[in-house]
Amino acid sequence: MVTLTARRRRVATVLVVVFLLTTVWAAFYLYSTVQPAGGARSVAVASYAQSAVNGFVASVRPSYLYNNSTEVVGGNTTLFTSITNWVNVSMEYVLSTNRSASISLAEAFSVELSTPVWSKLVYVAANSSELVGGTASEITTRYDVNVSTVVALASAIDLQLEYSGPTYTLSLTPAFAGTLTAAGVSRAVAYTPTFNLTFTGSLIVPSGLAYAEEGVLNQTAPPSGSSSAGVLPYAAMAASVGGLGGSVWFVTRRSDGEEVVPLTDIIAPYEEVIAATGPLPAAARTVPVADLSDLARIADTLGRPILRPPGSESGGAATFVVLDGETAYRYVHPPTRASSSGGPLRPDPSALPPPPANLPTTPTLVERLQAETERLRTMNLGSADLRQVEPMIRRALTLVRDGREEEAAEEIDRLSRYLTAQESRR
Repeated sequence: MVTLTARRRRVATVLVVVFLLTTVWAAFYLYSTVQPAGGARSVAVASYAQSAVNGFVASVRPSYLYNNSTEVVGGNTTLFTSITNWVNVSMEYVLSTNRSASISLAEAFSVELSTPVWSKLVYVAANSSELVGGTASEITTRYDVNVSTVVALASAIDLQLEYSGPTYTLSLTPAFAGTLTAAGVSRAVAYTPTFNLTFTGSLIVPSGLAYAEEGVLNQTAPPSGSSSAGVLPYAAMAASVGGLGGSVWFVTRRSDGEEVVPLTDIIAPYEEVIAATGPLPAAARTVPVADLSDLARIADTLGRPILRPPGSESGGAATFVVLDGETAYRYVHPPTRASSSGGPLRPDPSALPPPPANLPTTPTLVERLQAETERLRTMNLGSADLRQVEPMIRRALTLVRDGREEEAAEEIDRLSRYLTAQESRR
């Protein structure tokens, strides 16, 4: 029979500290000796390129400048409002890879008329594309600009505002976002190849005719090799951990001569505030208490009695509870080993918060956004509704591009609810 005297307990406590320090040293020694000679490497599994070509065909009145031609094919060509009727814009976006891949793309297309002090959304639309097992995905967007209508709209707004700016710009913005997957590696892609028509006096100057960007899909590869450590680091680690575990067990164990204090002796000072009751209602939150004296202080602070529900007969575990609304403070005798040694009590599972839900992934968000944009295309909404929808789509694309999946999911949910509400009114 071994009795754990105060002196032995102090020695064991010192050994816990010593073995804790040696365990930290052994862990560092083991890590430094078996650390791979070369760290993890990033290996390119595919390369990709995003490109956009924006062009136009202008319908013009016959003139000496264009040899009486009625069409001018765009490039870096200046147009004139006095003789230009229409500007038919074609915007071609291509995402290509050097190996077979899956590509999901969503586009939010908007047309905006603006000056340095005001802007007005003129048009909004959506598009999407899905490619499985190919090397390139393409989305072409077309928009026809009525020059006289644009000039008249800008003039009307300036007249109402009593403002006359030197220039105004018609911006055609296709905002693309999606996912590229090759060789099991996925990457979010985003691109905004804006095409502008800037009106200055009687001139129309196009800009944003071509865009190009390249990138690489990287995969983390295992290290190229590792150093030989031998058996010594592992032996040192095992010995140190063993010593730490043994000393902790020795400190926390109850000696054979150490007996549990009888329940009658424990409750004697508190008999006047302990009330035997029937079964207690279930509490929303249970807080374990390490000692009956602590429970008595809680009862005194709250002005509540200490309740002893049935099932506390001699030979079994006795339970004492103080109720405060939805919270139950509980002491159980005999206490668990952790509580008798002063360690933390095991929390009540009902008091633990639920685990966080899985965050949505970028491919899932892109698929959802594609579904909503496809639904938008079939609804034929009015201009007022489109002005409400377009910022939602653009914000969702931006959040997906920035990797803010949870916020993007919330924005797509908001878009879906809005479209559902519009469908129910029809």
